Amino acid sequence: MRDVVVIGGGLTGLSAAYELSQHELDVTLIEVKRQLGGSIQTIQQENSILDAAAFAIRDSLDSNWLESLELSDAMFPLKDNVMAFKAGTGSLIAALQSKISATRLMRMAVSSIGELKGGGYSICMENGLMFDAKALILAVPARYAERMFYGYINDITAQLLDYHYDTLLRVSLVCKTKDLPVRISTPPDMAYSFIHRTEHPARVPDGYTLLQFGMRIDPKRLSSDDGMVKFLCEGFRLPKPLTSHVAHWSEADPVSCYDDEHKARIGAIRDKLPEGIKLVGSDYCLDMPAKQGVAHLDERIQQGIEAARQVIGS
Repeated sequence: MRDVVVIGGGLTGLSAAYELSQHELDVTLIEVKRQLGGSIQTIQQENSILDAAAFAIRDSLDSNWLESLELSDAMFPLKDNVMAFKAGTGSLIAALQSKISATRLMRMAVSSIGELKGGGYSICMENGLMFDAKALILAVPARYAERMFYGYINDITAQLLDYHYDTLLRVSLVCKTKDLPVRISTPPDMAYSFIHRTEHPARVPDGYTLLQFGMRIDPKRLSSDDGMVKFLCEGFRLPKPLTSHVAHWSEADPVSCYDDEHKARIGAIRDKLPEGIKLVGSDYCLDMPAKQGVAHLDERIQQGIEAARQVIGS
């Protein structure tokens, strides 16, 4: 029987796996996608480094933890109390991957979990395989966790069904700095959440500016990513970009986390969890962003670390 199975290879799951790798344990990491990192992906185009999701990050990552990943000098100030990674946020994922010793099962989907009569937990895969473990760390969005708990702990399933999401499009543009408006003013009917920008030489060629927009707009209104870029440039009166990228993340913003009942919901879920199962990730954060578009990666990382420490100590 495995000591720990971590389900979900996003930032929180990787942080848990990294913490577990400091101990002599039999750990398996299961990820449904082709790559690790979840929504955190970095793209290189036209000598520019673009982030598909988290770009602006709260200046609160633990310096000792970053040093352990050899990332002490990996970030630069973006604005007050906000940082960004020189090589893109994907560099954090790459560093974690390089330090993790867990067995990795990629492109593997979990259908359900349960308890074993002799102790420990079962993990049933959609392809019919079954694994067992002494402890589980579920680092997955609420809608996937709901399915896993269905038929096992229905009270948790009921709480997770209340989660709802808002579509957020992150659009990155690299434009000539001299051609940008002195002030980027917001069109009156443009639904956007945030704009971040940098001219850091590690991210864009000399004379260019990287802009990342967070847009709340129904993607069905636009026929293509090119249409989205054109719509954005016309609305904000921006020049034709050197390069661009549109990332669609339907789970980028779990708006249920802003509900008054969110903390009570998380408490109810945690009260029902067996001692050997931890449920972690951005959907279960209690500290809501004060600034739109500024990622609280520190809380997601800490959730993974604490979950790992709890299962080690149990």
